[in-house]
Amino acid sequence: MTSPDAPLDYSVPKSSDSRWGRGFLAICGTCVFSGVGHMLAGYRRRALGWFLTTILLTTLFFVSIINPPLVPLLLVIVPLALILQVAVYIDAFLCGRRSSRRMLGGPFIRYLAGAGLLVVSLGVGRLVTTLLAQLVHGAGAWTYVISSHGMAPTFIPRDRILTNAFQGISRWDLVVYHPPVKPTDVFPGRVVGLPGEKIEIANGAILVNDKAVDIPSGLGPYVQMSFGTIHTATEGHPITLAVDEYFILGDNSTISFDGRLWPDAAPGHQLGAVPRDWIVGRVTAIYFPLNRMRRFN
Repeated sequence: MTSPDAPLDYSVPKSSDSRWGRGFLAICGTCVFSGVGHMLAGYRRRALGWFLTTILLTTLFFVSIINPPLVPLLLVIVPLALILQVAVYIDAFLCGRRSSRRMLGGPFIRYLAGAGLLVVSLGVGRLVTTLLAQLVHGAGAWTYVISSHGMAPTFIPRDRILTNAFQGISRWDLVVYHPPVKPTDVFPGRVVGLPGEKIEIANGAILVNDKAVDIPSGLGPYVQMSFGTIHTATEGHPITLAVDEYFILGDNSTISFDGRLWPDAAPGHQLGAVPRDWIVGRVTAIYFPLNRMRRFN
């Protein structure tokens, strides 16, 4: 029998459930998709908030990519997405650490389940990326990385550009296309000659049907190449384009390997001409790096 003077302990027995692995499991769940880690920790409202935030940012990114006038929004969306990505992982970890749930039992099970979720996240991430790419491409948008100085200063190496396949093409538009000399590659360039026109470069000017056209500010002069044996559209060697042909030059005229110098022609077409169906799309923007971001009308 207990002594009358013996102290009585009415406190709730301490749980033997360790907190090891809780934060790790929550982070791994978040790797699958925003909100999953919070759901595992029992924070349903937070999970829904992070899930909807991610869906909203993804939607805004998609809409900005396929609508050239909205490309400047990426200047806000991309940094915000990076900040929120870090925040959601930190918040998931903290929620996991203070969760009152058992969260799958002991630490060993949590770490094992977390590792499994990381594997799942790789597959989910690849699937989501593929689906987004298909949606963007289905809307006519494609992205490319500039690797040469042939279009400098308009494009420089490591610029990432956005193109749209469904927009019309006019003189001076920036485009990406398959060059006849390397049909499997994609080159950037600027359209100077349209179907049915006679094009000739003389004294740094572009002659269209024997009349000089105004060159946009910052472009030219276009030079007469001093090397190679092909000088298509240069002085004394004009080219008259067929109904489905375009003439494209690089902005950095002294080094650009463009229609003036190609030794090979597209099947059924003349030297220097680019068939319409070999033009992938019109360049609508530089979207990265951020300090180079700009939109092209």
